[in-house]
Amino acid sequence: MEENNENITVNENHEHHHFGKGGCPICGSHVMRHIITGLLVFLGAFMAFYTLGDLYMKTMFNPMHQMHQQMNKMDREFMREQQRMNRDISRNFDSMNKMSLAENNVVNLRQSDDNYQIMIDLKPFDNNEKNVNITVSGQTLTINGAGISSSKHGEKMVKFSQSYMFGKNVKLSNLTKRQEGNLLVVTIPIED
Repeated sequence: MEENNENITVNENHEHHHFGKGGCPICGSHVMRHIITGLLVFLGAFMAFYTLGDLYMKTMFNPMHQMHQQMNKMDREFMREQQRMNRDISRNFDSMNKMSLAENNVVNLRQSDDNYQIMIDLKPFDNNEKNVNITVSGQTLTINGAGISSSKHGEKMVKFSQSYMFGKNVKLSNLTKRQEGNLLVVTIPIED
């Protein structure tokens, strides 16, 4: 038995002598420890970049991803086009509102106890009474006007039409017209 103990002791001394006081030869040397740490960090970074690169390539060459990108691009183009159309419609609507406000300001109707007065602004009709036509049909009075309006954007044709219905106590056959500056005043008597 003593031989076995001696062998073990010898082996322990031999192992101890072989590894030195620091134990493992890799861990014992500071240089080796730094080299191994550097290699492990490099290997970890390489694996991370490889994994991300592989994932990126698989994603970029995936037909579903490419189709999704195309759909996003088409959606953005569609939204730009829709915004442009909304601006155009808004501009056109604003100009139509301005025209309708201008048309509403063309004719003014006032009522007194003994008559109706219709005042027609002749400015849109070249300040010419001949460009305004007043017709009577039964108890309906219709005003039609046409003229050319000039602006900084060019010339445009201006047309206006408005009809008024009156009761039986209004005698449209006795109406009178007179021009006062830029206004054409139509007077329609009311009978009791």
